[in-house]
Amino acid sequence: MRSTTLRTDRASWMSVMWALAVACILACTFACVSPVNAYAAEGDGVKATVSAPVLVAAQADTSATTTVQAAASEPVVSKASVKARANVAYVGWKDWVTSGATAGTKTYNGLRAFKLKLAGLGKDLKGHINYRAYDTGKGWGATKVDGKSTGRTSVPVQAVKVWLSGDVSKHYDVLYRAYIKGKGWQPWVKNKTKAGITKKGVYLSAVQVKLSPKTEEAVGKSTSTVGVRYETRIKTSGWQAWTGDGKVAGKTTKQIALDGFVLKLDPGSLKGSVTYRAYIDGDEWGQGWKTNGKTAGTKGDQMEALQIKLTGAIANAYDIYYCAYVRGYGWLDWAKNGETVGSTGRSLPLGAVRVKLVKKGSAAPKSLATYVKPGNLTAAVTRATTVNQLAKTLNGIDISSWQAGIKVANVDADFVIVKATEGTTYKNPYFKQWASETILSGKLLGAYHFVRTGNAVKQADYFVKTVGTYVGKCVLVLDWENRYDDAATKQGVAWAKKFLDRVYAKTGVRPLIYMSKNPTRESNWKSVAKNYKLWVAQYKNYAKTGYQANPWTDSYSYGAWKAPTIFQYTSTGRISGYGADLDLDIFYGTANDWKALAKSNK
Repeated sequence: MRSTTLRTDRASWMSVMWALAVACILACTFACVSPVNAYAAEGDGVKATVSAPVLVAAQADTSATTTVQAAASEPVVSKASVKARANVAYVGWKDWVTSGATAGTKTYNGLRAFKLKLAGLGKDLKGHINYRAYDTGKGWGATKVDGKSTGRTSVPVQAVKVWLSGDVSKHYDVLYRAYIKGKGWQPWVKNKTKAGITKKGVYLSAVQVKLSPKTEEAVGKSTSTVGVRYETRIKTSGWQAWTGDGKVAGKTTKQIALDGFVLKLDPGSLKGSVTYRAYIDGDEWGQGWKTNGKTAGTKGDQMEALQIKLTGAIANAYDIYYCAYVRGYGWLDWAKNGETVGSTGRSLPLGAVRVKLVKKGSAAPKSLATYVKPGNLTAAVTRATTVNQLAKTLNGIDISSWQAGIKVANVDADFVIVKATEGTTYKNPYFKQWASETILSGKLLGAYHFVRTGNAVKQADYFVKTVGTYVGKCVLVLDWENRYDDAATKQGVAWAKKFLDRVYAKTGVRPLIYMSKNPTRESNWKSVAKNYKLWVAQYKNYAKTGYQANPWTDSYSYGAWKAPTIFQYTSTGRISGYGADLDLDIFYGTANDWKALAKSNK
């Protein structure tokens, strides 16, 4: 949108010039008045009459100057467009068509040449549109610019490339696609990427070309505006137009899968940038983080999840929210500031995304969640940010200082259970770091205490104190095994119950108890099983494995428990984000079930 101050008509300028002239005349008049006359005039009350026009003229002059200077100091991008003209076999040159309209014909292989030109640039935006044509006899022809003809009118065109140059390229992308008879419209491509097929006997019938605004100025906003612009690439139809400010990028129809995503931040007067990464089928989070304007995703490989976060000073002033449409689930709820949206490890593609900046302290965007399943679904579940949270089971890991160096945020896990304490003297030096990383990366948190010989109450108090502010945010666990202390588990069921009761008394959270499957039947755990759930461990072997949906277990019972809540099935797990062995676990419940276990019920 152009500034109205730059569209000043001649009459307005004449008014300004008149005001300047009046000011000069009056200034000269005052310069000729003697001090005595000036004093007398003041005494007679003439000063107000004479000086008023001077002040009015001065105000008009200053206002006009300030307005023009302010407008000139802020570049304004007018709404540009592109026009196309096609030369068709047996017809010749057809009329110019506007942005996105078909240049050529779809009835036969008739495109022989074409021209492109930009429109609506105005005086504030400079640049050119460049293009080339390919045919089998000559290959790629010379680059043509701004209305010049490319292609040979006697030979059919097989492929084209189009790109912008100059200032216009900073504010717009050029999108284009080709029509091939018998194959239909090919995917949208952009910015010098080939559209068409450079194969003998395959010819173009028509092209469509349009500009896509990628900055706030390009959609008529001030350079001081803070905003986000983003675009998506659909696996079957290519790049879609840029959009922004919470609008839909992509499509919500069946069988749509995104395979590319680009985000551009306009920070206004603030400093900072934006980074984002995509979870890709076959590569998971392997591509790493992309920065402002770079493409996340791989052409042909469906995207299944996104993480986005701000960096620099703008991250202190704004939150960045984003949500995704997942095939079969609809819109999930808004995630923010690096959390995961979508799904991981479930082969469910994203079909569309929305992104929005919100000032710190302001309310989150209204939920768009549309997921519905048979039966009643609580609001909290409906507003899940990932499909994994809606699933009936979750995949996760448990870690201790043996995994020093692990980057929890990079690991593909729904939950992470971190060792916090052992006995009354040991604290895991990485507990707080890993707990923080787990929550900030959108994963569910657990914390466990490793039993040692000694007072149950003191060990419980030590554990609760160490977990500290994470109480209420994580599942609590007593690790009942005697790896380092043969006498520890010989303290018996009563000792374990005293520990568990003490933790519950201090926190209102009912902990779980962890043990191997055999010990569940070697003692009478009824007094414990009544109020505290089971995390059990049993391994089929020590072969390397990833997550398992139905891990092996023997045919024996779990003693006083009907079934475990968490099952640990290997200590030699291998998953994305960590290059060594990990304990892998499955949680039999949803994300909301996990949160309920972590929450105080007092």
